[in-house]
Amino acid sequence: MSYTHPNSIPLVEMGSRG
Repeated sequence: MSYTHPNSIPLVEMGSRG
């Protein structure tokens, strides 16, 4: 969660990190 997602979806952020 280093970046701010446009939709602000934590699941997407964590999914990108693994």
